Amino acid sequence: VTGVQTCALPISDTDGSVRLCCVSDEYVYKSTGEKYNLGYDKVEDVINSNNMKQIRQDMLDGKSISGCKKCYDAENSNGISYRKQYIHLWKDDESLLRKYNQSLNGDIDPTVEYYDLRYGNLCNLSCRSCYSGASSQFDKDIRELQSTTNIMKFHGPNDKDLNSWYETTIFSHNLNSQLKNLKEYYTTGGEPTLNDKNFEIITKMIETGDSKHCILKFNTNLTNTKKDFYSTFQHFNNVVFMCSVDGYGPMQEYLRYPSKWDMIASNLDKLIDMKLNNIKIIITPVIQKTNLGYITDLFEYVENYNKKHNRLLISMSPIILADPSYLSLLYLPTAYKIKCWEKIEDWINHNCKYQDKVFHLRMNQVKAKCYEETDYKENLKNYFEFTDIFDNHRNQNIQILNPELSALRVW
Repeated sequence: VTGVQTCALPISDTDGSVRLCCVSDEYVYKSTGEKYNLGYDKVEDVINSNNMKQIRQDMLDGKSISGCKKCYDAENSNGISYRKQYIHLWKDDESLLRKYNQSLNGDIDPTVEYYDLRYGNLCNLSCRSCYSGASSQFDKDIRELQSTTNIMKFHGPNDKDLNSWYETTIFSHNLNSQLKNLKEYYTTGGEPTLNDKNFEIITKMIETGDSKHCILKFNTNLTNTKKDFYSTFQHFNNVVFMCSVDGYGPMQEYLRYPSKWDMIASNLDKLIDMKLNNIKIIITPVIQKTNLGYITDLFEYVENYNKKHNRLLISMSPIILADPSYLSLLYLPTAYKIKCWEKIEDWINHNCKYQDKVFHLRMNQVKAKCYEETDYKENLKNYFEFTDIFDNHRNQNIQILNPELSALRVW
């Protein structure tokens, strides 16, 4: 059944190139070695390309797929993986099961049930865990820093045209020809609420009536509240509203600069006040070195909403950062990690009432990394070097924000 997920392509990178899935680092390639691109290649050709047919066959043969390594690692850490989540989600879907059976002989129906799109890098934030290809503001920072700091050791500026591919006639064909088949439409950053093309497609889905059979799913930084965008929610079968928030108060403002906590809190309240029954709200904090010791502040803030309403109003689905590795919580002194985990565990045992299975499985992954011994010293030096560059650029200070972590700088 693992082949079912690859029947639900395509997933785009911010330049339009097609990835194997949303968490995979592997792309779908032509026989010439070029990446397929949704702006310049027909989706039918991508779905039944030699590369995709080989991947489907390898799955049928029970072989490990190199592009699935992140999910395999998550499963080995006693946590839930996106691979298993989507297998569970799609395993009883008739159209995908039909494709699965077709894949036994090669080609499958070139229909798209799930689109996962990243429309360029237009974004109003410059998050520390981001990169130039996903944020125009982060790219701006890198360009300002490259001549006076050692930032190029960690990041380079974007040198691609990221915002033309989704304006082509081929891309219009790839979307418009599949609207009637779509069961889920997901967009992320850049910041999807800022992109005119994204709003155009969502509006078209409403006009054609295809929104009625489709789940609208997107990941937003919760700093933008365009009324026109929010007004579309009521027309969709369901809306999954995922909020990229990495901490409470100063921690959020530090990691997702230049966001303001008061605006985020206000926007979350406005969303809740809409009282739409078809919306599921999920907070998706990226857990890393900087916020590991303070993530319970955000957990408590979110869970207080649930306690106030006596139900699971807001879910939390933490993301455990792996790349860039110098931000990964894995590469910290074990004693510090265990201390942070004990704080988290205490909160889970005494304050966590409403969170679901996904939250607890993700926290199992955090626990596993906290107890894993690593050779962390060089990695931690890189972390502080990277952190100092941005602290100086933004007039921020890790020592004030997280003195316990800052105290680990012993050289």
